[in-house]
Amino acid sequence: MLVELTEVVVAVVMVVASVLVHGAGLFWLSRALRLVGAEETRRHVGLDSPRAVFDLTAIVLGLFVLHGLEIWGWALVYVTVGAIPDLRTAVYASGFVYATIGYDEDLIPEAWRLLVAVEGITGILLLGWTTGFFVSVVSRQRGT
Repeated sequence: MLVELTEVVVAVVMVVASVLVHGAGLFWLSRALRLVGAEETRRHVGLDSPRAVFDLTAIVLGLFVLHGLEIWGWALVYVTVGAIPDLRTAVYASGFVYATIGYDEDLIPEAWRLLVAVEGITGILLLGWTTGFFVSVVSRQRGT
């Protein structure tokens, strides 16, 4: 009973932490885009300008970093709770789970499999949020 409760608590904490990190990251990426002049750029040029390409490239790299932080956060939890013995394997597994590609059931002890399912749901939601954010950025760049 205590193990199940611990797993649920860890899952809830990780969902909240991931959502807060993601929200803060998108906020700062939006601010950074405004600071480099994307708002002004979009009024004058389309996606064919070097400035627009630079802005979108910076946003994509920022999004990769953001998702990387979240994946590493889950991986650190797997190692900390003893679900996966080493960080390299944990990052590998977390990346697959976060992107909802799947995972090897033999990799995670049964006592921590709920955590894996929650990471998958969290990952797909945050990837969807990122997609919406990126579509919004591209639409603003195009002036549509």
